[in-house]
Amino acid sequence: MEGITRPRGPLRPTLIIAMDAFGIRVQELLLTDLAKRGLLEPVIPANSTLGERYLYNLALLRLGDPPSGNTGDYEIMRDILDQVRCLSLLPHDDLPERFSSELERAKRRLHDQSTRQKYRDFSPPGLDIIVLAHPTSVEEVGRLSQLLKQALFVLMQAGGAKAIDSAQAIRTVVILDFDNFENCRKDLKHAIEINLKNWQDWRSRGPRAVGRVYLLNGQSSGLQKDARLREAETSTFIELMLYEGTSDETIRLAFHPARSAEGILATFGVQVLERGAGLAVQYAAAYYAYHWLGYLLSDAPEREPEVRRTREFLHDFDTAGPNSLTNQEEFEGLSSRAIGEFRESLTHKPLEDENQWDSVISGFESIYSRLREKLDRRVGEKRALLRRQELAEFGRKLRGVISKDLDSDRQPLPLGAVLRELEVVMDRFEEKTTDASLPDMGSLFADLRHRINRLREALSRQRRTQIDEGRFRVWWCVYALVLALAVAPVMQELVGQIDTNRFLLSLKPYYPLDILASAMTSIDWEKPWPHWLWVFLITGSIGYFYLHRQIQRRLERRERLFSDKAQGRFSALLRHGMAQNGVLERALREEVRRAVNDLRISLLGEVSLEIERAMAKLKERGWELRWLRNQFQTYLRTAGIDPVQGPRLREGRLGQNILRRITHDTETFRMLVTRHDPQTPDNRQNDQADRGLAPFSGWHEPFPDRMLRPREVLERLQKSRHFEDPLELEMGVSAEGELANRWQSELADFAAVRGLVPCFHWEGEAGGQEKRYALFPKRWQDAPQVTQALHGAGLDSGENKQAISGTDRAYLLVLRTGVDADSLKDYT
Repeated sequence: MEGITRPRGPLRPTLIIAMDAFGIRVQELLLTDLAKRGLLEPVIPANSTLGERYLYNLALLRLGDPPSGNTGDYEIMRDILDQVRCLSLLPHDDLPERFSSELERAKRRLHDQSTRQKYRDFSPPGLDIIVLAHPTSVEEVGRLSQLLKQALFVLMQAGGAKAIDSAQAIRTVVILDFDNFENCRKDLKHAIEINLKNWQDWRSRGPRAVGRVYLLNGQSSGLQKDARLREAETSTFIELMLYEGTSDETIRLAFHPARSAEGILATFGVQVLERGAGLAVQYAAAYYAYHWLGYLLSDAPEREPEVRRTREFLHDFDTAGPNSLTNQEEFEGLSSRAIGEFRESLTHKPLEDENQWDSVISGFESIYSRLREKLDRRVGEKRALLRRQELAEFGRKLRGVISKDLDSDRQPLPLGAVLRELEVVMDRFEEKTTDASLPDMGSLFADLRHRINRLREALSRQRRTQIDEGRFRVWWCVYALVLALAVAPVMQELVGQIDTNRFLLSLKPYYPLDILASAMTSIDWEKPWPHWLWVFLITGSIGYFYLHRQIQRRLERRERLFSDKAQGRFSALLRHGMAQNGVLERALREEVRRAVNDLRISLLGEVSLEIERAMAKLKERGWELRWLRNQFQTYLRTAGIDPVQGPRLREGRLGQNILRRITHDTETFRMLVTRHDPQTPDNRQNDQADRGLAPFSGWHEPFPDRMLRPREVLERLQKSRHFEDPLELEMGVSAEGELANRWQSELADFAAVRGLVPCFHWEGEAGGQEKRYALFPKRWQDAPQVTQALHGAGLDSGENKQAISGTDRAYLLVLRTGVDADSLKDYT
């Protein structure tokens, strides 16, 4: 619980109920003004499971449509206006039940003890009820009376309010507004009079009674107050009662129930002098924040840092990381072994047989398949190993270097610059993962088989065009027979002219040819058959045994042109394929490159995923910064400031009217913008590095909300850059400076009490008591000019009150209380 203090909010739990459009507009004005001044603080209840945020000690309920959004569709107000619970008027049948349910819900939240203990709020709970209504018909008056009676009954049931045995447990104030009460219909006046008398009589019931009824009239005794002024005056009165006047018991009596001896009716009038420096400080901070956020979203730092850590980290990984992690040499060793295995298998294959050619290719496919299986298995093992080791740390390291770039103590980079670095790396990774040079192994094998088939076709054509060696061998006998028949007569005639026996004997052959010569001498050479037989045997033997062998060798040589293991065309095809950079060897090496490339792509994919996650988180922060920047732009435009056009604050844009006078807004704004120029060199980088601002602290967390609450961002920026009111700075040096004297003069003029009149006027002697109060900042109350002005206005007789909760506002308040309800008879 240490360090947790009570949030900003009303002193007591307060429920404001708007019965119609008047109340709705008052609620919006009240919330808008309180939010701009930083007097509202949404908190997370102790028992919240969904992170709901509620206004502390303040609940709002309206009968009608949701918030109109007229106060500006920006988060600074949307977060506040969303706190208003809306209750549709239709259907009418179950309106009381739904109204009771909403009251129970509001009571539970306002009296939640765990939340009060969480914020160390030990004050008695109690409950203040403020009902706002502008009745225009008898039906509306009846509904107001019925719902108010039901509200008091529901809120007095078991709970914190009932536990306090005092009339102060529940304090109920009703504020009724009329455009012209005198001109209201008689039945309406009569209904109002009856209800007011009933409420006045209820005081005997204790807490279950209406304490006071404040009346407002647009036209009274010649005084006219239009609806907008009455709404603003009511909003200011409630603000004064709930916040500024809580420290003074006399002022708080305005919310206390009327005593039994006095009437229940009352009215008020209020004026405000506001030193616009408070709002001007916020506008100046918002103006600076708008341009500062624009710088954070850009990709160009004011000064280039010495080292861009994100760029350096990703560059080192891009140049060395993938190659060192994939270890390509290990995979190339697998392909070299596969190539050696195939070359060795060729030495054992009978390539002379063309039927073995397909088995050679099938063997290569088998080796290729085994290599691929080994590579895929190794890639899977390597990928799993990298995921457990190097890649597991990559995301953490990347977030670390991005945080160092964004939150560097010196020269941090804007968000756009870091995103640009990541986008460049992602583009480079995409180029590396797009590789269309890897061959299609299916088409490679198909092309190889096509070439083999072409060799087969060429060999087949050759065989078809050459002689059949087996069948041709038979034709040598036929050729010898034909030659013998043709040559035998000629040889017979030639031999007949020679003495054959003498010729043979003259040869003197040796053994065993002498036996052959002797046998031949016994042949009758004059007959034709020896010559025919001789020619047949000689020519047949030469052709069959010699010439046919020559033909056979020539045919075998042509066959070896295709199938020779050393020089055949098929062997040449394989040798060329397995040579360095050959198609087969290249196929195996390309398979290795494919595996390495797959691993590298997988690695880059994992890395890219981490980068994309970081980019997604950074882009989310970018969207949040753009959204926040848009909130500040819209917030500034409500004051007539266009941050795109320059720091120009138009006069009278801070809500100035008869009720409220605002001063020192324009010049303070200009002074602060000049002092804290967002275009000043190094300002924006220094703010980014400021530990109090730290716009990117926890940027990678699931739901960082440091930059999702505009008002908190403004507060941190105001503290960091010292956006302070020049008057406060001057007072720290001297109380007699130029700004101090001007402010005292304006306070004195305001204290003269001009135009301060109540919002309702009673005819005749209505009774009651009228008091006037002046609530000034404590440091200005004793200023001579202010004291003199208050004396002149008759406010120096003990009714001059101090407002110590603020230093930039002064209030003038007139209260008329204790008027009896019967006083309205003069109007009926």
